[in-house]
Amino acid sequence: MPRTLRTILLAATVLATVPGLARADEMKAEVLHWWTSGGESAAVKVFADAFTAAGGTWVDTAIAGGQNARTAGINRIVGGNPPTAMQFNTGKQFDELVSNELLGDLDEVATKDNWKGVLPPAIVEAATRDGKFYAVPVNIHGINWLWYNKKVFADAGIAEPKTWADVVAAGQKLQEKGLIGLAQGGQPWQERTLFNSLLIGEGGTDLYYQIYRDKSVDAVKSDKFKHVAEMFRQLHGLVDPGSPGRNWNDATAMVITGKAGMQVMGDWAKGEFNAAKQTAGTDYVCEAGFGTKGGYAFGGDVFVMVKSDAKGAAEAQALLARTLLSPEV
Repeated sequence: MPRTLRTILLAATVLATVPGLARADEMKAEVLHWWTSGGESAAVKVFADAFTAAGGTWVDTAIAGGQNARTAGINRIVGGNPPTAMQFNTGKQFDELVSNELLGDLDEVATKDNWKGVLPPAIVEAATRDGKFYAVPVNIHGINWLWYNKKVFADAGIAEPKTWADVVAAGQKLQEKGLIGLAQGGQPWQERTLFNSLLIGEGGTDLYYQIYRDKSVDAVKSDKFKHVAEMFRQLHGLVDPGSPGRNWNDATAMVITGKAGMQVMGDWAKGEFNAAKQTAGTDYVCEAGFGTKGGYAFGGDVFVMVKSDAKGAAEAQALLARTLLSPEV
């Protein structure tokens, strides 16, 4: 075992056995999160069980939908009734919480456990502000994946797609057979996931950066972007009328049960296929970075520790942070 991992595990063991520190009444942590689907709930249970084994008491507050959960958490912070910890994403909202001094920095735990030494630099950059850790990164997700049901394609006599043009053609053929071509949840972040996957795949990483990083008006006016927009419209022609407001995991279930042929969703969808006892390559196919030449979009989730005057909150947050990022967990 590498020395850094041994150090982290040893530190976790020492913390959990300090006399008086692991008393359940002082080590209670209410954790607000949006992991509510079958696969996500299984992941949360791993965190909760590990925290309990370390001497803490996990109080679960699950709110479906990332935007809903973040809004609820921020409202509670502003209202003076914050959760001990909450799932979050780094970005503008995260910056505002840090700048308003509403989050506790985790540098003491991060330094003891050598987070900067074991985490990829890009993840360290995302989780730190002014050189201090304000978030516990818990995953790295690939975003632009295509998922499709092998049996549905085989029964319909349709070749498995290799390009975005194939996706459009296959979806149209599935519709002709009375099926839904593309399972899609009509929520803003899901629409963005679909569009960005197409933008990278058909437009390329250069166009992606010109638009999102460089804010290039010329790029938006380009023929290549117009092509992406037109194909996005064609993809929406494959979606059923029940799409608006649908949760992503409900769209995944449509592919699993054969009601729809395909879905564009991040790699977290695999948890739903696993929960349904399906096997990749046999029951379904998943293509990472579909339709690109090495263009992959990545994102991830973090947990933040909200500043609190509650008795034992700081100790519970330290134990929770260490547990979430322990190598075993």
